[in-house]
Amino acid sequence: MEISKLNKTVSRAAGIAFAAMLAPSVALAQECGGPETPCQIDGGTYHILYPENSGIAGIVMHLHGGGSSGRSMLGSGLADEALARGYVFVAPNGEHPEAVWPKDWSVRADNMDFDRDDATFLSAVLADVRSQANLADAPFLLAGFSRGGS
Repeated sequence: MEISKLNKTVSRAAGIAFAAMLAPSVALAQECGGPETPCQIDGGTYHILYPENSGIAGIVMHLHGGGSSGRSMLGSGLADEALARGYVFVAPNGEHPEAVWPKDWSVRADNMDFDRDDATFLSAVLADVRSQANLADAPFLLAGFSRGGS
């Protein structure tokens, strides 16, 4: 009798494990956003990494410093810590080709003009991430370094 229960338990566990292997993984379903293929939306591009576990805790968007890029943030300790805690990590690119610093954010400065409204762009990035990852109600944290945090 005990062996029969054990066989059923092992069979169920094997079935669950097999089903989990067949289920689509969020990380594997990613079509854009990795280091070589940023996601493109109106106004610019961004990179995105998904946690390996299926329970997403929220979204962390981190803005790079002046002269850097979203891609450079993907291998950072910040990205690693966010992913380890179950957060989607989003790293937009500050792109102003006509500006003094082409890889920058439209931070107010008397001597600089910007061709993109970054507040509108970042709102569009967040909306795109929420839509693609089905995270409409997920908590959101915006952070940045240097010019990305100004």
